Amino acid sequence: MVNDPDKIRRYIKDHEFSSIVPGLKWADLPAPPHELYDVMFEWHKEFHEKLAAGEMHGMIFADPLNMGGRARSKTAIEDLSSYLQDPTLETLEDRARMVFFHVSTASTSMVLNKKAWYREVVGLGTEYFQHMIDHELITPVIDGGQVYGEVSDALLGNREPVICALGDDWNIAKEGELVAYDGNNWESFTPPILGEGFTPWMTPFGGQIHLPSGNYATSALDGLAMQCSNTRAPDSIVEYQEMDSKVQFVLGLRFVDDPIIPRFQGAKLTVDDARKSFDLKSGDTARLRGKHSSQEIARWTDGYRGVFADGRTLLELMTDVSADRDYIDPSEILEEIVLD
Repeated sequence: MVNDPDKIRRYIKDHEFSSIVPGLKWADLPAPPHELYDVMFEWHKEFHEKLAAGEMHGMIFADPLNMGGRARSKTAIEDLSSYLQDPTLETLEDRARMVFFHVSTASTSMVLNKKAWYREVVGLGTEYFQHMIDHELITPVIDGGQVYGEVSDALLGNREPVICALGDDWNIAKEGELVAYDGNNWESFTPPILGEGFTPWMTPFGGQIHLPSGNYATSALDGLAMQCSNTRAPDSIVEYQEMDSKVQFVLGLRFVDDPIIPRFQGAKLTVDDARKSFDLKSGDTARLRGKHSSQEIARWTDGYRGVFADGRTLLELMTDVSADRDYIDPSEILEEIVLD
């Protein structure tokens, strides 16, 4: 851990439009260096020292976390060309995921060497649960965009089968086939799978403990629980993803059309405004408007074809994303490539 103003400044820039607490965005915070970040650093340092010493075993977060919802839609885009001409999408939001977040758990990312931490966590999981893992395990938080090239090679039969994982998203790629699994209600199953030693990262909700989504450790602990469970867990815990397997979907890209030229799959709508909120009751309708320019829309269109105007493929651009970055979020990288 390090109290580095430059690192904190980059983190705030990357998250400037995201909520830190209700009514406040990261961009609203004072510029570092500032005593606020000194206090944050000392808090995190003490927290992790106590964790390492075993002084927090079985303890749970006492302060209430902020809570939100993340909609899930099964609405399909039947005709992509028509949608791109008139990008209006009517969706039926029939599923939702609870999101919990708190400034203390999120701000750890500003002072933590996340790549080294992830490498250690994933390495320990692979060591302890190696009898549960059938193939080499790769993940973008350690291996960067190279994971897409490895999946492509595995599908083409140019390498041994590989597991591409991010949290509870578990994709097994081998020649001509991809089998996808996902943790079911994973924020609820992760705590009992991992046990009391991990409760300091959890939050109580509805009479039991959950792993909050807005936690710097969410993906790592999701993945650790998945390494422990693997695909041998009952269907009620780990679910086979039929549609993901059918289109060979891996972390935002579909490979089924051509493993050498994967392309975007699906549409992701994101709204996060720290100053606005509204209640959306069952049966209500909300209209959300995007802000992309015509040039940006054209780049998005190219992404759905897998080849951009300059002739470079989406796979080339993704595999060029360096593993030297502090942390890689596939959705953010895809957006970054399109809007670059």
